[in-house]
Amino acid sequence: MTLQTKPNATIVYDNVEYNFFPYYNRVLTLLTEVFPSEELTDAQKIHLTVTSVSDAPPSQGTFELIVHELFPQPKKNADNTKTMDFEQDAGLIYAAFLQTYGIDLYAVRNQMDWRIFVALLKGIPESTELSRVIRIRGMKVPERTKENSEYVDSIIKAKRAVALDEPIAVKKQRMAKMWLKVAEGLTNVRR
Repeated sequence: MTLQTKPNATIVYDNVEYNFFPYYNRVLTLLTEVFPSEELTDAQKIHLTVTSVSDAPPSQGTFELIVHELFPQPKKNADNTKTMDFEQDAGLIYAAFLQTYGIDLYAVRNQMDWRIFVALLKGIPESTELSRVIRIRGMKVPERTKENSEYVDSIIKAKRAVALDEPIAVKKQRMAKMWLKVAEGLTNVRR
């Protein structure tokens, strides 16, 4: 993103220019529903991605171009701790945009560009509940000593209060592993 020009409203693929409309709500749908879906094939994900944000023909090439445009190399925490989730924190994100910028995200659906949305999200000040929650989630719990026991307990309690739920796919995998162990245990008991 530059201040000299607005984000691209077109993409060029194979020397042909196509309209590009990566509205934040459409990109969030891709991130939260399409990409993680286990029911959709890769071809269907490519088709949905390309057609929901452009009028380019769906192909691996146009998909890669769009993904590169929307998701430049992400910066991660040193320990890869996830501190925000677009689905679970939707209310906090909405409130932070309204409080900080006076923007009602529902009023700008199919209008606000994803890249502008991300820039504004990164600029949310510490005075918002979203920033407070993200800060707590990212806090390190120090080693417990006699002197800091109460402090460590308060951090652990705060982190539990704002912890992200496990994604459904991860829960299913964990449950499947658990039931596999139970089944193995039952098999061993019968022998």
